[in-house]
Amino acid sequence: MGATGGFGLALSPDGAQLFMTRATSGNVARIDRASRTVLGFLNTGGTPRRVGFSSNGRVAVITNEGGWVDLVR
Repeated sequence: MGATGGFGLALSPDGAQLFMTRATSGNVARIDRASRTVLGFLNTGGTPRRVGFSSNGRVAVITNEGGWVDLVR
C-alpha cells in the first residue's frame, strides 16, 4: 500500500522524513525524503489533518477532525 490520498504534509525537524496525513485512511505516512519510500504508517484513526512538531522537534503533533490531537514521539 503506497502513500496516497494525502492532506497535510510536514517535514521532520531533521529534514529526513516527510509526515503525510491520509484523512481517508485514518493514518499518517512516514516517508524517507531521500529515497521517497514509505517507512511506515502511524494509525491515528478518525480523520487526521495537519502535522506539526514541538519546539524541540521530538514530538509530532497531529490534529484530527474527530476532535482530538495525537502526540507521537
